[in-house]
Amino acid sequence: MVGAPISAVGHYGSMIGVPEFYLNGRSGGTASGWGGGGATVCCMLLPRKVTGPVMVKVNWTTCDISDIKFVNGRAVDPSQKCKEEEHEETVPVNFAVQPGEGGSGLFVHFLPGNHVEVWYSTRFPEASGYPGPVFPRGPAPDYAPLPDKTPQRDTSSK
Repeated sequence: MVGAPISAVGHYGSMIGVPEFYLNGRSGGTASGWGGGGATVCCMLLPRKVTGPVMVKVNWTTCDISDIKFVNGRAVDPSQKCKEEEHEETVPVNFAVQPGEGGSGLFVHFLPGNHVEVWYSTRFPEASGYPGPVFPRGPAPDYAPLPDKTPQRDTSSK
């Protein structure tokens, strides 16, 4: 077995972050809503040589701040909290290289629609040639749309 550091990449947008996530019950840290975020956490054990699918159960919490009013970067009502949701998905690890041959680590991508992809690669997500989802760049949208949908906020409680 080989220990692989865990990092996360958010693809949700600026209004949703991931305050915690777990891989097979082990804490993976946090993720910002757009791009890299949180710290690299050690480690998840992977086989040196992958001969079949390696599945991981990812549990994560999203924190939606779209209903909180901010002025000059501060919440107008400090007692107002984000809207949290729990998610779970079991997905295969995508291997760009065998873990026994080295690598930069395990990268968990939090995608619109509350899906995840997990990649093991020799390249970091922001590098050209990274085999996984394209790293989010530029100003973050409030919500990143699904490929064929326009994001909608729930305004029924306003």
